[in-house]
Amino acid sequence: IDTTLEARTSILAIANPKNQRFSSDKELRDQIPILPALWSRFDIVIPFEDDPTDSEQNSAMANYADRVSGTSSEFSEDFLTKYIAYARQYEPELTEEAGEALDEFWKNEREKSDGDRVTMTNRHQDAMYRRAQASARLRLSKEAQVEDVRRAKDIIVTSMQMVSESDELDDDRVSAGPGARQREMIE
Repeated sequence: IDTTLEARTSILAIANPKNQRFSSDKELRDQIPILPALWSRFDIVIPFEDDPTDSEQNSAMANYADRVSGTSSEFSEDFLTKYIAYARQYEPELTEEAGEALDEFWKNEREKSDGDRVTMTNRHQDAMYRRAQASARLRLSKEAQVEDVRRAKDIIVTSMQMVSESDELDDDRVSAGPGARQREMIE
């Protein structure tokens, strides 16, 4: 895909690994045939791995199947549809404290970058801003608070850590190619 979109849009994409099963021996982005330039456009990437030997995961999936089939749903589909439509009317702005918290976190993480590793990009800052707005929107609030920023930060950081399979933030490892450690091994 080689195009330029001049509008912000939401995309939910689901992809399977090349061989239909994830391999623990390979990086996630090497198993899903998506170009690095496109990987970097996703705000959040969450890998769902199916491990048939994990009894906790199997129980959670069984409970989910019960909820989807309608046997134990907390909210009706009609209620959720109306709630989401109503919540979309809100365009929350970050409070001054929330904006400062977001900027401070991003700046601190960004300063951990070095010549071999970029921890966070401007896209991550934008993504956290949008996630904080979404959090406030769910609360039907016109203001995104520090708690919304914390929630947004946790989502973005957790996503990066899940994809890179590391506690260190390394955007290159998530989206562009080999991370700092892999580049060191190659050299």
